[in-house]
Amino acid sequence: MKKKLNTIIHKYSFETQTRRKRGEENRDSFLRKGISGDWKNYFSEEDNKKFLEYTKEIILRLGYEEQLT
Repeated sequence: MKKKLNTIIHKYSFETQTRRKRGEENRDSFLRKGISGDWKNYFSEEDNKKFLEYTKEIILRLGYEEQLT
């Protein structure tokens, strides 16, 4: 079971899927940089408000954030 899990983790890792290291950007790729929180560099305040309008409840429920304003 552990070997199978490790195989799956490797298969779907950022590096395996993109053949790039985390932080290396390819603007033509759906998987841009592989850096957590990088969206903050691209979302305007308006974008963030709209995103939270649709996702706030699930973000909190899943524990990604403890509170959101």
